[in-house]
Amino acid sequence: MRYLLVLALLFGAVSSHAGDAGRHTGRDSDDRGGPPRVYDAQGKYVGRLASYQYQEGVFLTISGAVSFAGIERREVGNGTEYSSTQYQWSAANLIIYPSSDCSGPPIIYSPVLYAPRPSTAVRLGGDVVLYVAGEADATTVHGSADRGYPDINVCAPISRDFEKSFIPETSYPLQRQHPEPLTIRP
Repeated sequence: MRYLLVLALLFGAVSSHAGDAGRHTGRDSDDRGGPPRVYDAQGKYVGRLASYQYQEGVFLTISGAVSFAGIERREVGNGTEYSSTQYQWSAANLIIYPSSDCSGPPIIYSPVLYAPRPSTAVRLGGDVVLYVAGEADATTVHGSADRGYPDINVCAPISRDFEKSFIPETSYPLQRQHPEPLTIRP
């Protein structure tokens, strides 16, 4: 009788364990856990998908400094439709320059004064460059020209001081290092 009870318990344990193997756990076998990952057009890993200041993107280490590069759904057609599966680097809608002809690096305006290192992305044509502030403290920088929505290619004169701003120390060619379209996968 005792052997029969042990055998019944053993059989019950084995069958319940075998039943667990077929259950879906919510993860595929190749899921590594953690947040989704961003990949470029060549399938190269860019970074983990993150959120910063209400924007999705990736944290990148550039010249030893951690900075954030935003992403957004890729525009298709005439710019009024967006892809459901492809992404592009998010760039500023207004780019302010200390020079009067929009040449050289832009001013990095950053009213949020905490980590990561302040940066701004600039898209001109098919190129997207992330400009990253150096270790200098925020200061007031005079803007002499800008490019902005709706025509980012037009350089317009301005004369205004921007507080809590930075001059870039380095730049990172986002589009050349991680070409679009970007994708998000586990």
